[in-house]
Amino acid sequence: MAAAPKKRVEATSRARVVRWPALLLLTAAIAVMVTVSGDEPVTGESTIDARPLVPSAGAAESLSSTWYCAAGTIIDDGPADHQLVIANPSSTEAKVELTVYPVLAPQPIEIDVEATADVADQLDLAPPEAVSLGAVPVDLVVEPRSVLRTRLGDLDGVEGEHAAALVESNVGDMIVEHIVSGPSGAGVAPCASASADSFHFAAGTTRKGARQTLSIFNPFPGDAVVDITFATDVGPRAPQIYDGLVVPSGSVLPVDVTDVVTLFDTVSANLDVRTGRVVADRLLDVDGSQGPGGLSVAVGSPEPAEVSVFPSSAPNGAVDVIVVHNPSLDDEAEVDVEIHLDVPEFNGTVEPVRIKIRPGRTETLVLSPGAELVSAGRVNDVSGRIVDDVGYWAAVRSLNGVPVVADHVTVDEAPSPVAFSASPGVTVSATSHMFTTLDGVGEVVVVNPAEDEIAALELRLYADGQEFSLAPVEVPRNSRLVLDLEALGVPPDGVFLLDASAPVLAERRVSVAGQGSVTTNTLPVAGTTSTPDLPLL
Repeated sequence: MAAAPKKRVEATSRARVVRWPALLLLTAAIAVMVTVSGDEPVTGESTIDARPLVPSAGAAESLSSTWYCAAGTIIDDGPADHQLVIANPSSTEAKVELTVYPVLAPQPIEIDVEATADVADQLDLAPPEAVSLGAVPVDLVVEPRSVLRTRLGDLDGVEGEHAAALVESNVGDMIVEHIVSGPSGAGVAPCASASADSFHFAAGTTRKGARQTLSIFNPFPGDAVVDITFATDVGPRAPQIYDGLVVPSGSVLPVDVTDVVTLFDTVSANLDVRTGRVVADRLLDVDGSQGPGGLSVAVGSPEPAEVSVFPSSAPNGAVDVIVVHNPSLDDEAEVDVEIHLDVPEFNGTVEPVRIKIRPGRTETLVLSPGAELVSAGRVNDVSGRIVDDVGYWAAVRSLNGVPVVADHVTVDEAPSPVAFSASPGVTVSATSHMFTTLDGVGEVVVVNPAEDEIAALELRLYADGQEFSLAPVEVPRNSRLVLDLEALGVPPDGVFLLDASAPVLAERRVSVAGQGSVTTNTLPVAGTTSTPDLPLL
């Protein structure tokens, strides 16, 4: 393997802030569109509030916070350049201990797929092993009510090909997201706030022109041992080389599965931890040579759920897809996919889509025209059930108690370059949500599932060391609200806090570095979360 190019660059990241009059935010709130319808890593100890396993923000009164950002590259002009977005909404200066774990990637697996009957059953393939280049500690400061962006490849002493990051701070409600960018586009997602015993990825692909990489991060004491299995278009796969993978303490293992589980339109992945603790991210790099492309990053779902919600619908012209995977080895899952239209009088006309998912299998539902862009094989095309030019939100509900994993995929051909994004469904409702404003372009969609209670929202923004309040708004019963960030005059690199009088669910569609529109999750706040309580259609 050729040595990675060496970089000795001083860290130049600093808080990017934009000044604007507070009156602008208060006035622009009228432009809101209302649509009726903890772990302990190697480097130290931390004390945080108990959180759900999904990525979530800590409570303000917590003594510290810890985040794990597993996937990204650091080589110049790499496919998924790794950048952290560290946000401090508090009035206290955040002292951040950043530890970067750079590695050289495993040797690529080279297989003649035309001469191989079943790659997954080959026993002579060597398990992937990354070469750790040693942890690199970096001390950072994030000013009160500000955001710091840090490109890992620019930090002094960081060299290699891939790098994960551990972010620890004295501020309990600090949040961390990460951006990946490259020739195929850009993606964004919250970093993980906890390790788990398993991670599940419903959506994935290894079709021609696409690469799927699972980055397994172990910053904890002791080596970890994991197993990875898959569900493909033609059934389950359990490659021998991914049985009992060792992830050494203080390292990240990027596993490119493309050449082992190869040339499938849909590839779901399940990672189970035998011993130790890890965090796992998925990178999807679709180069666009065979149609719409893009770059996507997401942490895995730590456990299947009986209810998953998808608040946002795809923008006009984009393909909206829900991918549902049943990770059970024994039980068939019977699920309803429910479509809640923004026009209440039409809701009775959309019959829930009922599907049965065999153990270890995956089903794909296409909600808008363009199924051919998603798969050349069998899909459930239900786009004809949805009224043209009417927005909607969707939910996946298990009817027989067998939990499933559901991901939201959107393929958007405008603006250019196109964006392919895949993110986990929302499985946690909360009365408080946080997220960064990134480039200040996009929308946040809030669903109030209650049939008997209006959700009143208080909106606050932290940026440039200041706090700004927006005019309060309401989400009607069993409806959703769309917040247009640009119409609100929201600046880039701020922290948005949404407080609701009743539990709500939220999802974002945002623009990242002009690379198209991608879907990603918000961060529910610890201590305010609950299981979604959805009405039956």
